[in-house]
Amino acid sequence: MSEQEKGSGGMSRRDFLKLMGAAGTSVAFAPFVPWGKFMPNPSSSVLARVPVILPDGTQANLNTFPVNHAEVITYPETVDEVLNEEAFRKWQFIRLPEKFGGGRKDVSSFRAYSM
Repeated sequence: MSEQEKGSGGMSRRDFLKLMGAAGTSVAFAPFVPWGKFMPNPSSSVLARVPVILPDGTQANLNTFPVNHAEVITYPETVDEVLNEEAFRKWQFIRLPEKFGGGRKDVSSFRAYSM
């Protein structure tokens, strides 16, 4: 049998060997990929309270932020403007309407939703 024929709906021997060669090559080079550059370092991330900075540069204040109002904020904010423009850093900062508790003078009148 010099011709390669597909069996009953299966993969030919040549295709299987190509697949195994590709898999072996990828496994051989996997240790040389710098996987650590793509993962965050958990020891460098420190949980801390940070103020909510509004787009105009002021800090969100319970007494001055209007009821039933929303702003787009960047969190966590970095010094790099390109990183700050990434979609996962944009949040919708909302003070609830009066009927949902937005008139209360505590932080429960605020919400932040990822955009």
